[in-house]
Amino acid sequence: LIDATNREGIIENEAYVELVGFLTRCTNLISDVRRKAYLLEQEKLKKLEEEKKSIDSKFEELKELYRDDLIVKQIGELSAAEGEISSPKIDDLLKTYIAHTEERKKGIEAIQESYNRHYSETQKAYQEKIDFQESELNLYKNLASLGMLTGSFGHETSDIVSRIQASLHLVNVYLNTGVNTDEVLSVVDVVKGDFDRIYAYSNLIINFLRKKKREKDTEINILSALDEVCGFYETIVGAFGIKLYHVCDKSVFYKIKQIDFESVVINMITNAFEQVKGTENRNISISAYESASHVIIHFEDSGKGVPQGKEKDIFRPFETSKEDGIGLGLNIVKDIVEKYHGEIIVKRSENLHGAKFVVTLPKGEA
Repeated sequence: LIDATNREGIIENEAYVELVGFLTRCTNLISDVRRKAYLLEQEKLKKLEEEKKSIDSKFEELKELYRDDLIVKQIGELSAAEGEISSPKIDDLLKTYIAHTEERKKGIEAIQESYNRHYSETQKAYQEKIDFQESELNLYKNLASLGMLTGSFGHETSDIVSRIQASLHLVNVYLNTGVNTDEVLSVVDVVKGDFDRIYAYSNLIINFLRKKKREKDTEINILSALDEVCGFYETIVGAFGIKLYHVCDKSVFYKIKQIDFESVVINMITNAFEQVKGTENRNISISAYESASHVIIHFEDSGKGVPQGKEKDIFRPFETSKEDGIGLGLNIVKDIVEKYHGEIIVKRSENLHGAKFVVTLPKGEA
């Protein structure tokens, strides 16, 4: 590919045509795969519908069998007959009754078996659909978290790049004027700090995307997970004079997808980061512990806190007080916490005097 320098875009040369052909084949392949999956799903649902009609038909036949009951008719005839009823007639009547009862029993059992099989297959088909939709929804939530993380990265990086450019220009000026090397080293330290922040952000994003973190719920060590995320964030927030603390006992474990837990922590730190940037005392604290039945996590900051009466509003989608904010972070956190049958509330922090978010997650199966 040859990139045009006059900003008119990519030159449509042979490589460009090959790229278009390649992308067209890819999209056609994806379209074909999705269509086959859709048709297979529709065929399965159609089969279930036909089976239901068959069961309904058998049920109607059984109802007819009860409606045209010969036993009732024969009892009526015997009752209407004059004189005594003979034993052979009663015996015949009983034999007919037993035969009819067995026939009905077989019909009921056959319908019950068909119904059970149909119900099981229907339940399985719809559960697969629900699981798929839930999986997609969770993916979108995690992608939204990633989007906000990269958005924050982009915002911070634009400042960093400008400062690095200015710093490098300053180094050239110093070297050309024969200035003291200490001056050069001080500028280099600034550049190094900026690169450390970029490195921390990029590692946080790459780490967040690892496949193993999107796998099924596993027992994760809360302290280890906090160490990993906070380790990256300490460099990022440290550049703003913000102190990030986290504390948790080594023995606290919880069954959760790691990507879900990290989404909660990343969104809560990002939210706190925005709140404390402009304050005098800049502190963010995370503490986790467990009771007999729950894992409890506190996210506290030294910001302005949540205005009274807004405690529930802040969890609504697109609710934000920032000019360039999206307003999805706390909503995503709430959704993930409730997915694990937990609860999140906000109140005033007794220690840092800002907001205090309390996440409560039940242990054991739901």
